[in-house]
Amino acid sequence: MSTKDTGKKRGLRMWLGNMTLGQQLVSLVSVTFIALGIFYIVYLRSNINAITLNQNYILLSRMQDQVVRELEKDPETLYENTWNDQEISHLIIKDGEPYLYLGIYEPTNNYRFLIDKATEKSDKDNTGLFTAGKESCQYILKTVDDHTRILTFHSAKGSLELYDSIVSNISNVSSMVFLALLVVLFYWVLTLIYPLNQIKNYVDKVRKGEEADLKIDRADEIGEVARAVTSMQEELKHQESVKEEMIHNISHDLKTPIATIKSYAESIKDGIYPYGSLDSSVDVIIENADRLDAKVHSLLFLNRLDYLLSSSERQMNSIDMNRISEQVIRSLSAIRSDVEISYSSEPTVFKGEEESWRILVENLVDNSLRYAEKSVWLELRPGYLCVGNDGPSIEPDQMKKLFRPFEKGNKGKFGLGLSICSKVAEAYGYTIEAKNLTKGVSFIVREKVAIPDEKEIKKKARARSKGNTRTPKESKKAEKK
Repeated sequence: MSTKDTGKKRGLRMWLGNMTLGQQLVSLVSVTFIALGIFYIVYLRSNINAITLNQNYILLSRMQDQVVRELEKDPETLYENTWNDQEISHLIIKDGEPYLYLGIYEPTNNYRFLIDKATEKSDKDNTGLFTAGKESCQYILKTVDDHTRILTFHSAKGSLELYDSIVSNISNVSSMVFLALLVVLFYWVLTLIYPLNQIKNYVDKVRKGEEADLKIDRADEIGEVARAVTSMQEELKHQESVKEEMIHNISHDLKTPIATIKSYAESIKDGIYPYGSLDSSVDVIIENADRLDAKVHSLLFLNRLDYLLSSSERQMNSIDMNRISEQVIRSLSAIRSDVEISYSSEPTVFKGEEESWRILVENLVDNSLRYAEKSVWLELRPGYLCVGNDGPSIEPDQMKKLFRPFEKGNKGKFGLGLSICSKVAEAYGYTIEAKNLTKGVSFIVREKVAIPDEKEIKKKARARSKGNTRTPKESKKAEKK
């Protein structure tokens, strides 16, 4: 497609996009009406006229051939009344003079014209129209032999009446159909405009922070959009309330260590050691600073993952998950000495950044240790990571929002751990899910399975049906090798 054609299409889309649906409908109807009018005037009327005239010429030719046969067989039969009663007339000329006139149509005022027409030697056999009195006549002029010619004709009044009748009927039917389609089209567009205006008003109210309600009971795409908009608004409300609660919780969580650090620092400055000794008091300050650092690190890391998901700037390195898992287990096993951590693995490599996968494993193991009763297990194999525990099951309503940010469980800290896990997996082409077991819960990370190309599947199927298990591409590669 040329640049010029592309520019025209873009211009048309822009022109339509700048109009309302009502204006688009009026434009569509106007263009359709003009196109139908041109079709009706230029093509339909001329073709109907040509068809009616052609049918009459066929009839004239048939009747003329019948007269010629009778003339050659027995001319006396032509004097019977049956021939004279027909509306199609025949003028037979012998040796340049009128010989016989058959038919009830007698254009007496132009009889001389008929004779001249039939006897004109330069006039070859032909068909056409001529004026007889106030009427138009269709005729066929034919030479029978060297002495005889025959001019068959009849009034074109019937053809014109038939033509007018056909055109009138087609015009009436077309008008009725067009009006019916117009009414249906207007009604259909109104059924689109009204719910779209409802959605627009709903979105405007939501944007202004006003209470809004949207009820559109439709099963089509507009209904789906309406349901998606209301669902989005409910989700935004939920996220907003969760964020507000999270901000409140974080503010409270940050306020406590900040207040502790501040009070301990002021006490040490005044020469007082709140925790017995200088070292013990400083240790408390360091411990609360570490808590603050962990919270801020989680928030910054979550924000970084959101950025990775919205851009293509990702490092897809090969990460040794066995080494990471072993380091995490050694690091966190001391958190709960009463819980046994079992580990089974095969050589496994994931794609991504080492720090991100380390945080994912740490969060899953830490989460399992927090809820476990006696055991935690970690299973690792190519494209698969599972961390589970024998703790309580997850409630169904909690399961639906488990990986949302700021959703905090009964023993959760900030509601960010599992959300970070979900975003890490998604950022590098993996999925994560939680499953309730008969006793306990497992978190499973899997590599996404690529959806096979439908065309490639069909090619392979055709190749197999022909006794060749290779696709055309594979065959070419094999030939090159």
